[in-house]
Amino acid sequence: MKNDVLSKNIRIYRKKNDLTQAGLAARLYITPQTVSKWESGISEPDTEKLCALADAFGISLDLLVRSQVNDAKKALIAIDGGGTKTDFLLFSEDGEVLDRLILGGSNPNAYGLEQTKSVLSEGIDRFSRSSEIIGIFAGISGASAGNNRHELCEFLKKRYPYAKSRVEGDIHNVIFGVKGAPERCIAAICGTGSVVYGYDGKDLLRYGGWGYLFDNAGSGFDIGRDALRHALMAEEGECPESHLSRAVSEKAGGKIFDNIGDIYAKGKDYIASFAPTVIDLAASGDGDALAIVKRTTDRLASLINRAADTHRFGNLVVIAGGLSVRRDVIEPLLREKINEKLKIVFAGRAPIVGAAVKCVKLYCDEADLDAVREKVEKEIFEKWTVS
Repeated sequence: MKNDVLSKNIRIYRKKNDLTQAGLAARLYITPQTVSKWESGISEPDTEKLCALADAFGISLDLLVRSQVNDAKKALIAIDGGGTKTDFLLFSEDGEVLDRLILGGSNPNAYGLEQTKSVLSEGIDRFSRSSEIIGIFAGISGASAGNNRHELCEFLKKRYPYAKSRVEGDIHNVIFGVKGAPERCIAAICGTGSVVYGYDGKDLLRYGGWGYLFDNAGSGFDIGRDALRHALMAEEGECPESHLSRAVSEKAGGKIFDNIGDIYAKGKDYIASFAPTVIDLAASGDGDALAIVKRTTDRLASLINRAADTHRFGNLVVIAGGLSVRRDVIEPLLREKINEKLKIVFAGRAPIVGAAVKCVKLYCDEADLDAVREKVEKEIFEKWTVS
């Protein structure tokens, strides 16, 4: 008797593992024609081959033979991809968090499209083994540049044809993480690099976002680099030794010049990791640290004001990324420079929440977005926090 469930599952898991019929046949030491017959239901694998198939797909034998429609839990995947890490969230349509995974950075401008695709497929494949994925949304830093978004959209459609998928810039994760998912706003992401966007409910207009080497509007790299430069100047007597220079040297494990080769080798993420030290010192009133933070927030305020002055994006300003953690330091500095009519909201530490809300908005017509946001956020911080 023809087993439609088994034939369908062999085809589904073969495609999930990016295998052709010939590729699967080679792994099992059989002919491609045999695989074709299994997938069309003309014949079925014996017990030995069933076990070999399950091993090849990285799943249990039970999952291979059972009905995906009736038994596997339907789920969505939200992705927040940045320059340092990529956050994957597996969750149900009502916001129940099923699993979470953190992998390396996925900004295509920093790592290249092939590395971005590799990170995305690794995370999605892990979740796909236990759930029937009905929708994927990836908010990826650098996706808006050049042809990146189109390339990544086509990649997901080809690799995961059974699920609806979409790729946007990571600014969508910020916007949809705000309660009420505002129709219009100005949003800034300040991580290793920085960017400001104006959002009118449909289109995005970019301000800044030149990449970590050139960004200086809340960029962690920019703050960290200036702190390292300050410490180098103190070591060579160009300026007095200070609390900042000592704190930077302590974090680096000794004199900066003695460690400069190691700093270059570790790269942008390591340099950006000095930013929290600078901001903490600025909070305590250290003048040198405060001068560095003030310079970068002045530039951020300038971009925000330009967005507010040139287009109708409303009066809400959303701040996300590393700077958003230290609202006590950043908000007063921004307030000194931005238009007094603008309202500042800090998005917090989990842009993956906004990615989940955006995913639900795209693929679940009747969902209460604020209810999903609150449930996902609550479950992440209570049960699924990942350091």
